[in-house]
Amino acid sequence: MVGSTGRALARRCAATAFVLGLGAPCLGAQATGTAMVRGRVAEISGRPLDAVQVLVPGTTRVVRTDARGVYRLGGLPAGTYTVRAQMLGFGAQSRSVTLGVTDTVVVDFELRPAALALDAVVVTGTAAESRKKEVGNAMAAISAREIEAAPVKNVQDILSGRSAGVTVLTNSGQPGAGGTIRLRGTNSVTQGNNPIIYVDGIRIYSDNGPISPGARQVTTSFNDIKPEDIDRIEVVKGAAATTLYGTEASGGVIQIFTKKGTSTAPEWTLNVGVGANHMGHIGPSEDPTGVFVNKCSGPELQDAQGNPWVDPTCPESGSWLRTGAVQQYALSLRGGAQQTTYFLSGNFNSEEGVISTSSAKSGGVRGNFTFSPTPSLIFNFNSAYNRNETRFIPDGNFAWGFMLNVGRGSFGNFKGGKGECVGVTVTCVTNGYLLDQQATNSADHYISGLTVTWSPIAAFTNRLAVGYDYNNTDAQDIIPFGYINLPLGRLDKTDWNHTKLSLDYAGSFQHGVFGLASTSSWGGQLFDDRDHFLGETGNDFSGPGDPTLGSAARVTLGTVNRARVVNAGLFLQQMFGWRDRLFVTGGLRVDGNSAFGSGFGLQTYPKISAAYVLSEEPFWPSNVLSTMKLRAAIGESGKAPGAFDAVRTWDPIAADEGKPGFTPAQLGNPNLGPERTREIEVGFDAGAFGDRVSLEATAFRARTLGALIGVTYPPTQGFTRTQLENVGTLENRGVELQLSGDLLRRSQVEWSGRVSYTKMSNQAVDLGRRNIAMGSSVYVREGYPVPSYFGNRVTNPDAIADPIIATDAFLGNAYANRLIGITSSLRVFKDFVFDVVGEYQGGGMLGNFVGYQNENRGVWYPCYDTQKKIRAANAGDATALNDVTALQRAKCAIDPTKISSDYWVQSTDFFKIRSASLSWKLPANLVPRTSSATLVLAGKNLWKSTNYDGLDPELRDATDQGASLARREYYVFPPSKQFLLSMRVLF
Repeated sequence: MVGSTGRALARRCAATAFVLGLGAPCLGAQATGTAMVRGRVAEISGRPLDAVQVLVPGTTRVVRTDARGVYRLGGLPAGTYTVRAQMLGFGAQSRSVTLGVTDTVVVDFELRPAALALDAVVVTGTAAESRKKEVGNAMAAISAREIEAAPVKNVQDILSGRSAGVTVLTNSGQPGAGGTIRLRGTNSVTQGNNPIIYVDGIRIYSDNGPISPGARQVTTSFNDIKPEDIDRIEVVKGAAATTLYGTEASGGVIQIFTKKGTSTAPEWTLNVGVGANHMGHIGPSEDPTGVFVNKCSGPELQDAQGNPWVDPTCPESGSWLRTGAVQQYALSLRGGAQQTTYFLSGNFNSEEGVISTSSAKSGGVRGNFTFSPTPSLIFNFNSAYNRNETRFIPDGNFAWGFMLNVGRGSFGNFKGGKGECVGVTVTCVTNGYLLDQQATNSADHYISGLTVTWSPIAAFTNRLAVGYDYNNTDAQDIIPFGYINLPLGRLDKTDWNHTKLSLDYAGSFQHGVFGLASTSSWGGQLFDDRDHFLGETGNDFSGPGDPTLGSAARVTLGTVNRARVVNAGLFLQQMFGWRDRLFVTGGLRVDGNSAFGSGFGLQTYPKISAAYVLSEEPFWPSNVLSTMKLRAAIGESGKAPGAFDAVRTWDPIAADEGKPGFTPAQLGNPNLGPERTREIEVGFDAGAFGDRVSLEATAFRARTLGALIGVTYPPTQGFTRTQLENVGTLENRGVELQLSGDLLRRSQVEWSGRVSYTKMSNQAVDLGRRNIAMGSSVYVREGYPVPSYFGNRVTNPDAIADPIIATDAFLGNAYANRLIGITSSLRVFKDFVFDVVGEYQGGGMLGNFVGYQNENRGVWYPCYDTQKKIRAANAGDATALNDVTALQRAKCAIDPTKISSDYWVQSTDFFKIRSASLSWKLPANLVPRTSSATLVLAGKNLWKSTNYDGLDPELRDATDQGASLARREYYVFPPSKQFLLSMRVLF
């Protein structure tokens, strides 16, 4: 059970740590070479900088600074070198140094914060390093420094509000539940819009895991990468930037880079945090009971007609809520010698939800090793294991879900109890028994990769990466024997396993051609995905105990899938540079995929981009704008169909007398190919005041051609299911702006911040006149945003009159199309830092089915007054509705023929304080035997402003909507606030 998993987690993590650490004892045994450059890297204020890259350009020699800012770059032959120090968020610096055979030379660096650094190195999918100034498309990066004190627990939290063009939706407030991430909106109707994820150059599974039975939520494996281990995240948005990643990359690419070792003395980092999850008021402010969750006893438990009820299973506190304990522990060790460095880490996290049975535990270990036996050869081995144990509360559109029953007051499905209601003369509900369910999710995630980089000469670089990503989930929902609504019990069990084997080779050759700098790149990838899914249900147990499928009287095999998809591709790219200011890049990717139709063949994806650093020209007024880069790009990437979408299929059935048979299922299409998204983007990057202030602006237009749409064929062909065809066209366009600045820098006060703005619009250009229903009044229709709400609309919402209804009307976009992210960091008296992240999302709509269903039953507090007046009007009071608007009359109707969920489709515009933290670097020697110690007080989900009157504007029931684009809020538990006090010490 979840409550007893701590020791098991510890054993698993300890065993993996042993394996990862086998090489650690011999790390110091490597020779340190001959000549050496060493020194210290600090900010201009004098504060040391951790994890700065110090390298010799054109070679494989690169090291990182430790927490003191110290580095050692050894193993260098005699000669003259350029030594470079670079870090995200700072301007790079270079020094020239001449070394004798055994010289040790001290070179210190002072880096200046820079909102725009065109010399920063970014990842583009090739073997050669690329500077930001050479890249013709927009890229975003988030550094470890930005999240060091933030209360982030996963990648999803890190991305929220910190980058233009990135939409993150929470989906559920339960610990362990995954969210939704979109880069530049929606570009596919049927094939998903998730970005692909790389960790240290190894591609991992980036879609959602299986839906947990009972919880009706999903987990996301990329959230297993712990923030304490992350060095930086790079976000590559749009097809113009992701061409070299090929099929599956039209949703964008997220590159996660974890921390590396240093060539200095071993350094330990310990993070310890304790805190609490706390839920404020749930639902609309007019409801004093918080949808009967904040209060489950007292006189407020009554419906719109004043009929009371009681719940004798309500906790003694009078609320279903508790304060849930939070614990976070992380320990890391890094160090090494000149040829070998290492980073080892372990973590354990425990979190209680605000409902008594809700909890999540996770533990993991990581080992990153770098070995450079010669100056031209580097081996990077990265390996990580994570174990999650989650117990959900039953949730969502589930007959025995928590919010559905508690939130419906006297109309829930748990009544009578086990004797508690004897003698009670009013309606008696017993919701406490629904928590006897055990919805659990146990997941193992292992990532391992080996990357070999070989540069026999400075101009020629080869990189080979071999990776393996393993996910295994055991999710089950146990209805125990004796359960009040199903006495014999039931067990729903899901076993899921996904593996991804990846082979990735890239080569680059840098040379000069007719006075132009030239970089020729080539490479290829192969990805082998294998997915096993098994869903089973056992019913009717003979007695109490720990139920298994073997102890059930009836076992039903629901779903069995064993899919394998292989994708392989090759790419070529050529970049020419003129006077280190004008860069033109062209490339081509060719992919084959086992999911393509047998007659389709290969798919090609071209690209071309240009970048012009105008501020390098002598005529440029650098005293006004220190940096100006113009950029433009056009490119394509794709999205493959599902594993079996192209083939003709049949379903097995039991025929007469139980004999085996089959029935036609899917027609098949041998010419089925991928969707192709073609994108054009233009923009500029401008810096002012010595690049302390920057503005990055991008306009993009993407068109998805051959969009995969389900087509219904005549039933005379014998196949009743829709068949995917490449017949659709979608368009997505938008503008991204990001203003960053090192705004104030004084001896006692420093202030930096960032504001990002995104405006997107999309449209279904051509669907072959099809009207595609997504569910819950959500459709994809030609000429409208993808997807949109359609239904009954009140055309006179503010009039004091009966509502006038337009049928089948456009109600709005189902997803936000305006995003504003705000981050601010204020340092005072050198040792106190206050960080805050806020986010606005606007332009989206959501069906508030909690309000709709409760109003229909007369238990939605905001409708109590209106429904009382409607009853008075029906009884003959001609003045009863004199202050009731048409929209209020429609939403709070009591006539069943006038009630509609469409009136509850509401704007989800909101602003949230995603996180805030106050950190204090403690005085030296205050904590004995440490080199530094920092105390952090942090909070998450601290404040929300919205007119949406449901539980939360980000919620979504994963089972209810499946893989479609539909959204509705249907009794999903909302997110709580979290407060955390932590200490980080280095020693």
